[in-house]
Parts: sequence; C-alpha cells; structure tokens
Amino acid sequence: MRSSRLSALAVALGLTLALAPAPALAETSSEVREEVASVQAELETLSARIAEGEARVRDLQGQVDELAEESIELQTQIIRDRDRLS
Repeated sequence: MRSSRLSALAVALGLTLALAPAPALAETSSEVREEVASVQAELETLSARIAEGEARVRDLQGQVDELAEESIELQTQIIRDRDRLS
C-alpha cells in the first residue's frame, strides 16, 4: 500500500514538473510569434520604402542622363559656333 502511494506521489510530482513549463513555453511562444509578426510588418514597410527609393533613383538617373545629353549637345554647339567665328 505504501509503495503504491509513493508511486502515485512520484507520478503526480513528475507530471507536475513536466507540465509546469508548458504555460511559460506557450506564453514565450506566443510572444515570439507576436515579435516575428511585428518584425515581418516592419520588413514589409522597409521593403516598400526601398522600392520607392529605387524608383526615385531611377527617375533622378533619367533626369541626369537627359541633362548630360543636353550638356553634350550644348558643348558641341559651342565648339561649332567657335569654329565658325574663327
């Protein structure tokens, strides 16, 4: 009888110890999921901002290219005009 009571107590203690970390783990897991979701949302926001920045860079590069072409045309015209005046 005493042996079965000790066995039952040992099983109960074992189950208590085995199940005790479960709520803490679930809470931690939930916190981790929330943090992952938050980081993913921030990553999406930053990715969108990067895409906007890249589009702006492409637009500005197009403007730079146009201005460079105009500059070359004007320099060419200046050279032609100088040659004619000589």
